This record gives sequence, structure tokens and C-alpha cells, in this order.
Amino acid sequence: MKKVLIVLLLVAFATPSVAAMTEIDSSGSSIGGVTYKPSKSVIVSFVAAAATYAAGAKHQAGTSGYGTLNTDSNLSEFDCAAGTTTKVTVTDSLTMPTGCQ
Repeated sequence: MKKVLIVLLLVAFATPSVAAMTEIDSSGSSIGGVTYKPSKSVIVSFVAAAATYAAGAKHQAGTSGYGTLNTDSNLSEFDCAAGTTTKVTVTDSLTMPTGCQ
């Protein structure tokens, strides 16, 4: 969970010009010049725009997903199916993630 919070902070400072969903798995990715690698089997999904973001994370063996927005410090928890291809659905930078795909 600490890594999820760290990546959410990094996402807050990432300001791409085009808001597109990004997924980060255990192979890692660069966010704002810093390489972020979530724990094994965790996938972090986020959409960041100039001043907004939405992000979510899920462990592939788990049945819970977590999401947040830049507008407050709340984390939402929701049910997801376990599985290696299941990840949190993040549609845009203004909508709280509430499910998995």
C-alpha cells in the first residue's frame, strides 16, 4: 500500500499534455524522471492531465482494487476478480475508479 501512495504522489506531479491511461507493472516505468516499480504482480493504472489525475491499483492474486483522485485524500476500495489480466479501470482524470476490467 505504501508503494501505491508513493506512485499516486508521483502521478500528481506528472503533467503530460495528453491525458491517456498508463499502466505500470513490475517491469517499471518512468514518471517525472523517476523509475517506479510496483511490487510483483501489482498493476497501477492512471490517467493524468495538466491539473488532474485518477489512479488505481490491484494485486493480480487479490480481489480488491483501490482508486483515488487528485481532488481529495480518499481511497476507494471495490471488488475485482482475481486474475493475471484483471486491472483497475481508469477512464479519465476526473472520474474515481470504481471497478476492474
